[in-house]
Amino acid sequence: MKKKIAAILSVLLTTIIPLPSFAVYSNLTKEEAVSYYKEYMILGTVLFLVIAIGLFAYWYYLVNQDKIIAGKKVKKSKVIEKDNSKEIFQVVLMIIGIGLFVRLVAAIPSPGFANDVALFKYWGRTAADDFVNTYNILGSNIDYPPGYVYILATCGFIAKIFGAQDTVAYDLIIKLPAILADCGIALFIYKFCKDRVPKKWIYFFVAFWMANPLAFIDSTVWGQVDSVLTLASVAGFYFVSEKKFIWASMIFGVGVMLKPQAIIVLPVLCYALFKNKKVKTFILSALTGVGTAVLVALPFAVNVDMSTAYMQESVTPVLETLHANGGGFITTLVTPFAWILSLFMGTAGHYDYASVNALNFFFSLGGNWVKDDGALWGLTWFIWGMIFIVIAAALTWFLHLKTKDSKALPFVSASVILLLVANFGPRMHERYFFPAIVFLLIAAIIRNNRCLFGIGILASVFGYFTVLEVLVDLNLGTPYMWLLQSDWPASIHGLRCLISWGNVVVASAVAVFAIADSFDKIKGTGFDKKIWR
Repeated sequence: MKKKIAAILSVLLTTIIPLPSFAVYSNLTKEEAVSYYKEYMILGTVLFLVIAIGLFAYWYYLVNQDKIIAGKKVKKSKVIEKDNSKEIFQVVLMIIGIGLFVRLVAAIPSPGFANDVALFKYWGRTAADDFVNTYNILGSNIDYPPGYVYILATCGFIAKIFGAQDTVAYDLIIKLPAILADCGIALFIYKFCKDRVPKKWIYFFVAFWMANPLAFIDSTVWGQVDSVLTLASVAGFYFVSEKKFIWASMIFGVGVMLKPQAIIVLPVLCYALFKNKKVKTFILSALTGVGTAVLVALPFAVNVDMSTAYMQESVTPVLETLHANGGGFITTLVTPFAWILSLFMGTAGHYDYASVNALNFFFSLGGNWVKDDGALWGLTWFIWGMIFIVIAAALTWFLHLKTKDSKALPFVSASVILLLVANFGPRMHERYFFPAIVFLLIAAIIRNNRCLFGIGILASVFGYFTVLEVLVDLNLGTPYMWLLQSDWPASIHGLRCLISWGNVVVASAVAVFAIADSFDKIKGTGFDKKIWR
């Protein structure tokens, strides 16, 4: 037991290495920018390799232990150990605790992209001072929906109580929700392992997530909040897998109010409800989801000040359109919440580019920061992207119709639609794929499928280098962070295209696996190998 704990400790503690101290530069020559770029990419690659080698060594040890068990023909009942014992849960908590400690230690000296953290701090401070008037005060300076404002207000309030609003401790407080969400995701991974997975493999899967370089760089180094949305999505799909659709709808109502990107995976919930074939459940779920979103937004909606310049400029046109098409009653009903619709539309409309630093299919075609109304293959970038999104949604619907119902289906379907949309849709940002990493890991655990796990590993690898590459670009500052492809050195351009095509291959692999599985072509093949015995 002590040896196993030591192995887990060694994997997690390898994350405590000198981290790139990112800072936004300005007035750099191109040669200086390229030099900094290479330095940070090398440091980030070293971080990745150290963690990857540790995880591989742990996996290799477990695989060999399984072979020994198989050779001794140990009965299954002795291999699959029930995880209701205190020992297993205590070790899981220890792994999560070490991962939390590593993140807390690394969070402050790793400011990531300082502009994002500073913006979150500003929003949190404003929300803590005058919560219900946050959107009236910030106006166009905030593009996050109300759900995350609750979290930022809590952070700002804590910083205010302890007088930390002007200290480096506030940076840590702002990063804390995403770091804690990483821990929450690990607990869900344990939940899905429970009664399915041998004890030693439970520790591996929990450690795999807590030491995952992608999760680490996103929440701890950069300070982004993707883990919070991922946690909500995992919780939602857990209830979908248990056919508790009311709870799932409630959570996704909160999820959409956390980040609009939750809308991408909402079709999976809708398809599951259709497949359930219970009209009453469908109606109650729809009402619950919408009602939850309305309740989250209500404190801001009832205090919205339509006289502010932002509301007059952004919201009034929306109301005028509604009045022209639906009449006074609909306008009156929607007015308190029109600013949310305007917020969502404004966020998408503000980034009307084929790709917004997303290393995806459009990026590889030269579409980064290119207006999506430009021509591509006889149509526009935007129209092609919408065609791909429709195809992704239709494919996901087909999978639900064709595939046998299982607890893994919501996670596989969510991985398919999310990765396809993130890699082929327009106006995608670099981190929209993030929740799919966890979806694939959970699906692999439920299915005990080495192929799904392998695809999840590849998604983590290319996802990590996507986030690292964009984070480095952003910290180089203007005019280098959003360079056109023609301005990039050939070596950097080649690396970005390699990562882009890697992401595209991963998305395609998930879709191909899901389609083959729907026709029952995976069972009994090499793609059906087990992770554990």
